Amino acid sequence: MLYGHGSSLRTVAQLLGTCAQSVLRWVCDFVDTVCSKPAPGTVVVIVVDEMWHYLGRKANQLWIWTAIDHETGRLVDWECGGRDATTFGQLLRRLKRRGVRLFCTDHYIVYESELTVGFHYQGKDMTVAAERTHSRLRHWLARFRRRTCVVSRSRDMVDRSIALFAYLHVDGRDRPERHRLQLV
Repeated sequence: MLYGHGSSLRTVAQLLGTCAQSVLRWVCDFVDTVCSKPAPGTVVVIVVDEMWHYLGRKANQLWIWTAIDHETGRLVDWECGGRDATTFGQLLRRLKRRGVRLFCTDHYIVYESELTVGFHYQGKDMTVAAERTHSRLRHWLARFRRRTCVVSRSRDMVDRSIALFAYLHVDGRDRPERHRLQLV
């Protein structure tokens, strides 16, 4: 929970008197058992946007494509990869199974080429929810803060971090009172 609420793996390890590798293992085990992507269901309007992060070194940008249910604000799905049509196509294939009737995006060229007319709305006015989710992601997880020198080593850990963030802060699937300390 400390990692999911803004502390880095190294900071959590120092607070608990253990090594960062142990904390990493605990986080991975928790995410793999509890924080799965939401099950496919019908979503009428999806807001899609992308944000960047570093993978391996600052020269390698990793793009995180997010899909948010416009009605509920839930983080429905995400895909990590390049800022290209291939990565967006992988996300799009999974989203089409949900029966989406309208995709809301900004004016990035990939959206125009991949989405069909009539099922696509372009405008910054509809991507506010996605930008807010990206801002919250950067706020809550030290891994994604822009002012730090954090570089993720693996795409799997980036994916797990987003799953933990969705579980704790976006989808409302976790009750915060579960994690409060009981003082005796």
